[in-house]
Amino acid sequence: MVDQVPQTQQSGVGTNVKAINATVMLLSQKISYLVRNEKILSQNILVLNDKLKKLDEKVNSISTVSSSSGASSEDVDSMKAQISELYNKITGIKQEIDIVNQSVENLKNDFVTKKEFQEIKYLVDAINPLEYVTYKQMKDLLKKE
Repeated sequence: MVDQVPQTQQSGVGTNVKAINATVMLLSQKISYLVRNEKILSQNILVLNDKLKKLDEKVNSISTVSSSSGASSEDVDSMKAQISELYNKITGIKQEIDIVNQSVENLKNDFVTKKEFQEIKYLVDAINPLEYVTYKQMKDLLKKE
């Protein structure tokens, strides 16, 4: 009597498990991309920070030279504008990294891990709830007999 569970229900559960597995794999891949992008952004910040330090040193050396050799204030102003622009870029990249970190944390908290999914799949396969009869099905079987 238990074997009379419709085949469509069994295939439906299998399809659902495959779909969930595909979703977990996709999320895992996206998380790895986010981590890779975070590393790239971190490297970019370091490079921009080095450029900013070098430019700041140039401005400081020019300001000391300008007081003695009379360098134009236009050069100093353009360098200050470049420094300001680099600082704004670094600040923007830092904010983007924070957003990426927050997204990764949200993904980690909102979705099951691959290991947890495999544990759930194992339990469902071991229990196989499709082999159980519902109360309504049992009533129908008893009425037929």
